[in-house]
Amino acid sequence: MSYFQGAHHFSVQGASFNDYSVNQGLGPIQFLLQYSATGAAHDAEERQPPPRCHPQTRKRILSILRTWIKTLREERDKSVVWLYGPAGMGKSAIAQTIAEECEALGLLAASFFFNRANPQRNRAARLVASIALQLCESIPEIRPYVEDVMRSTPTILTKSLPLQLRRLVIEPLKRVPPLAEDRAVIIDGLDECLGPDNVDQEQEQALVLGLIDTLQSSNLPLIILLCSRPESWIKEGFLDRGGLWQRTNPIDLYDTSDKDNDVEVYLRPEFERIRRISECGDSWPSDEDITTLVQRASGQFIYAATVVRYVEDRYSHPQDRLTTILSTKTPEDHKPLHVLDDLYLTILRQTPNYKATMEVLGSM
Repeated sequence: MSYFQGAHHFSVQGASFNDYSVNQGLGPIQFLLQYSATGAAHDAEERQPPPRCHPQTRKRILSILRTWIKTLREERDKSVVWLYGPAGMGKSAIAQTIAEECEALGLLAASFFFNRANPQRNRAARLVASIALQLCESIPEIRPYVEDVMRSTPTILTKSLPLQLRRLVIEPLKRVPPLAEDRAVIIDGLDECLGPDNVDQEQEQALVLGLIDTLQSSNLPLIILLCSRPESWIKEGFLDRGGLWQRTNPIDLYDTSDKDNDVEVYLRPEFERIRRISECGDSWPSDEDITTLVQRASGQFIYAATVVRYVEDRYSHPQDRLTTILSTKTPEDHKPLHVLDDLYLTILRQTPNYKATMEVLGSM
């Protein structure tokens, strides 16, 4: 590309040139790919193996979500579901399971799983580009319109997220023929959207809620499943956007799920598997052991899964390890997170060099 064709006998000092053309060896979609977080999608290699609901668990909440997704547009009263619950309750596993089921039915528009430890997935910057990119695959009719925007406005991905959303998602969707069924956008872990270091996380999460509000007020063939912890500022963000709150069905996972039964359904076959490969006695673990673990989990699948991973360690005997877990005193307040903290501490104390391990963790 020639910027000064035909010019001669002059010099430019101290100048900086940025070439935003999408034909630098890249097509529009490839250029869009550079600004997306490919590892945030439900089927991304980066997330393998992803958490999924264990068979025969989460029946109640999965049934609610499946019915909502399959309900006809004219009969559905809410276009957004906000699924919230404490850490370790299995929200990401539910989101993953629903995303896979929607994809199998041809009803998945896009998915984005935030992750606080990943700089591409712990902020909102790549959310719109990621959704637009996935929409080009799930609803291929919009791809030509997205490509047109990328060609006519090569700097679109440097603009504000609301503008990106309008140009790359809303306007292209409005130009395609009506879809027979609404498609689902699944966003998990809003509480893990922390933003850049100089941005308040509440502000960053409010930005995402604003984007969702815009999507749902644009009369598009999209429904949204949003999962997060029950942070007060997230609820305030919904309430501050009256229209969004009216279109949202808030579901408390802690109150909706069959917590103890689900954890027990998960634990029994896992311990059966461990018993088979380790030749523990048929009476191990006892029903009392299972009941104790279920009570300590308080519905937290992360507690149950951590126990299983610890007990099945190939370099130790499962019975000894389970005894170690069960011998740990339960905090008097029996708060789930305190019980989980005690479990982690018990596991750390079993490391060959506990002191060195704590020094390493303390320096992180």
